[in-house]
Amino acid sequence: MPDTTQSAPSPVPPGPGWHGVGTEDALVHLASTPDGLTDGEAARRRDEWGANVIDVAEATPWWKVLLRQFVSPLIGILVIAAVVTALLREWVDSGAILFILLLNAGIGFWQERRAEKAVQALRNLTVPTCRVVRAGVVRRVETAELVPGDVVPLESGERVPADLRLIDTADLRVDESLLTGEVHPVGKGVEALPDSERTERTNLAYGGTLVTSGRARGLVVATGDRSELGQISELVQITDTVSPLQVLTHRLERRIGLVVAVASVVVFTLGVLLGYTPSEMFRTAVALAVASVPESLPIVLTVAMSLGVARMARHNAIVRSLPAVETLGSTTLIGSDKTGTLTMNRLTVQAVWSPAGTVDGRAGAHALQGASPAVRAGAQDVLRTGALTNEAVPDQQHAGHLQGDAVDVAFALAALRSGAVTEEERSRAPLADLPYEPHLRLSQTVRTAHDGSRVLHVKGSPDVLVGLSTRMAGPDGPVPLDTGLVEEVNERMAREGLRVIATARRVLAADEPVPADLPWPQGLTFLGLAGLEDPPREGVPEAVARCVGPASGSR
Repeated sequence: MPDTTQSAPSPVPPGPGWHGVGTEDALVHLASTPDGLTDGEAARRRDEWGANVIDVAEATPWWKVLLRQFVSPLIGILVIAAVVTALLREWVDSGAILFILLLNAGIGFWQERRAEKAVQALRNLTVPTCRVVRAGVVRRVETAELVPGDVVPLESGERVPADLRLIDTADLRVDESLLTGEVHPVGKGVEALPDSERTERTNLAYGGTLVTSGRARGLVVATGDRSELGQISELVQITDTVSPLQVLTHRLERRIGLVVAVASVVVFTLGVLLGYTPSEMFRTAVALAVASVPESLPIVLTVAMSLGVARMARHNAIVRSLPAVETLGSTTLIGSDKTGTLTMNRLTVQAVWSPAGTVDGRAGAHALQGASPAVRAGAQDVLRTGALTNEAVPDQQHAGHLQGDAVDVAFALAALRSGAVTEEERSRAPLADLPYEPHLRLSQTVRTAHDGSRVLHVKGSPDVLVGLSTRMAGPDGPVPLDTGLVEEVNERMAREGLRVIATARRVLAADEPVPADLPWPQGLTFLGLAGLEDPPREGVPEAVARCVGPASGSR
């Protein structure tokens, strides 16, 4: 196939940024096509722009980290004093000073080396291989081989390998919590956005984020250190900043050092003028200097900050530099995301209601088994439809786990554990499907049932599904839809802090066609409601109470 691409100009965001550029203009700017680059052009661009790898600085040599512990006026005075007292054979004084120096240096050295290892973990956020379109053919390559102008296909469960300007999407939703802390998946599109919407940039997908549902194709616009993840890596590795505590400490150290030095010189000079021997006055001046230096100040500060860092580390908060922990003592306002921060981001189905009755999982793990046959069957119908209208996929790195949208994962796990559905049923390709769309507030899929019939399964917002249903599933068959009852149960679950999701279905007629693009569903049989809960992290209620309590001094 002839090479239809040209040498690309610099992949610098044109105008206001890639979000403000149309898909056709983005392809032109990077001299690419919807069929991607050829192998030859991709190789040329890789030579020009380098590999799609985040450069994490090599760990600082241990000897440099150790020497850094002695860069301080007070420490310098103590080092000089230790050398002088050793030359004068004052072994007790020399040993005491040396012990303080080594203890202080040891604590600082251990903490910095430990933090260096945490920074190296940034390398683990990239995937080893990915799919790419080269000369119209989809193939799998090493992620490091991606270059600006490549076209990358995406689907549910995949991690985005580089920063992409999306050029084609189908109900795409991406988990960007890695970058923003917000764990709710973000809906994506392809339309160019005005500069006023640059904070959202919903037509871009960033390297390291996870596709939770839908499919797409994206144009690589930034790789390696030029990507958002690469820029974060560079910021994390900046170590030349000085904290307010360091400024105050260094200022105090310089003043003490100056006073001690001047006082020692004055005492030595006056002693010699008064007739004492120079050697005797030298020892006196050294003793005065050692006694005047608050040698415990560096170690007290180091120990105090190390204890704070250790406490943060137990809660998986990594602090690279000890002085950074000082911000804990001066915080007046805390801004926090809820899902995944205050809560576990592990949605679980806690209650299932069907017209036959309610199964409350909070009463125990065996609540479903203890329910009557009719109630159990109704709950399993709700879970089955929720698990078949679902894009959660097996986690390739952790056997027995699922990944994808938190609601989908919760439904799939509950249905599998209750026996409402099998993994083999879930793995079968549906006859047609429509992934969840925020503006529709539902998702739907058509699947073949055990008896060979084709069933439309729908999952979504309770008020939407109530409006699309004409009846509901009773213990002995379909019954007229009781809208008031459904609304009452929905409100009760919501008051209990549960996220409420509804399910419904319709058996298709034998001669009814199944279009590829599912139409707006009608004539559904309402199955019931599921209440999902995201539990708070351990210690969060107590932490919030301490933050807003009278002892905190601020809110």
